[in-house]
Amino acid sequence: MASYRKKLKQLGCPELSVNTSTHSRYAVVKKPHKAELNYLPPHPEGQTAESLEQICEELLGDVYIRDNLRVVNEKMATTFSIRRQEIVKESLAVDVLMLRWPALFHVTQIKEEFKRLTAVDLESTFIGNLDKVMANLLGLFHAKGGIAGYKIRETMKLLDQDHGVDIRREVVIRCLIVYLSENIEDLIEHYQDTTAVEDIAEHSLKIITRGGAPDGTPFDAEIVLDGIRVLGGLSSLMSPCISLFGLIYSLDLCYPKGLKYTFEFFQKVLLNLVQNCHQRFYH
Repeated sequence: MASYRKKLKQLGCPELSVNTSTHSRYAVVKKPHKAELNYLPPHPEGQTAESLEQICEELLGDVYIRDNLRVVNEKMATTFSIRRQEIVKESLAVDVLMLRWPALFHVTQIKEEFKRLTAVDLESTFIGNLDKVMANLLGLFHAKGGIAGYKIRETMKLLDQDHGVDIRREVVIRCLIVYLSENIEDLIEHYQDTTAVEDIAEHSLKIITRGGAPDGTPFDAEIVLDGIRVLGGLSSLMSPCISLFGLIYSLDLCYPKGLKYTFEFFQKVLLNLVQNCHQRFYH
């Protein structure tokens, strides 16, 4: 494998050459660490940086055309390589990426980008595996003692009422965070008053929820990254959790220090993404 990687680097494989010590300009670029299969792919055959830039400019208009999902998806797939080079090598800020790649911040394209990176279907795999381990997790939660156990049991009282499968999944996610000795408030901040105005500039990575009261106030959730609303209008907690995880991969972000174990559980248990040399391949 070492010889194979050396030959690929000599041929200009971006994922290998970008981290070589002989390229001091890119020496600080981190390597894939979350089991990405296509972390920094080469350009598609027959495409150049100039031709991909032209498609990128076309996308800026295509994304606002109604019922244009197929065209947007095809062009996003074609420009995947140049987008990854900008994100990994240049570490563009979130606000710049929103201007340059607005389609990347739509729910559909978040899932598609995650699949391009990992070859895993984000939503179906996440929810499917969560449902599979839900019974085992609930058993662990019931057995938890101490202050964490008290907080978990208070949260699990919601399961005594028939709120449907979405609420059960939400309760499990909340209890999981506490079980892993992390704070729910580091990930989710709730405002019962839907008219409340908060200072989102102080949030580097957060899910903000509003409403959802018994009086019929509709539930609404949004994602904030680097003090910017990047995605809103989400109607359940599961949707922003899944989309946020997809954005972490798409934008090459590190897991927040205070939520490291929660996101590693999402990655390794719910999505079966484990860093392993035998999993990786190169085109």
